[in-house]
Amino acid sequence: MPAPNKLSAKIENSTSQITQVEETEITELLENIKIYPNPSTGLFYFISNDKTQVQISVYNSNGSLIIHDNIVSNKWVIDLSDQPSGIYVLKVFSNNKTLTIKLIKQ
Repeated sequence: MPAPNKLSAKIENSTSQITQVEETEITELLENIKIYPNPSTGLFYFISNDKTQVQISVYNSNGSLIIHDNIVSNKWVIDLSDQPSGIYVLKVFSNNKTLTIKLIKQ
């Protein structure tokens, strides 16, 4: 899911003029991380094009933090097999960017 684009506008005499449109860098972070399978029965595998340090946080549907970890690898696994079925929110922090992904556990 791409991040929203950046838009700035200058309003003159009740008309508008677009002065700048550019995509955010979040899209690049999303393109560098592959997640499978999603939905899953508990194990979610992640592969990144880069071996950079990322910080991950997983929240349950109540908003409670259930996993928090720092990872320096291009492959990692999130194990939700001991958690009930439902929707979880994964936040990936890398290079001053945040990516939010829904994980569905069946």
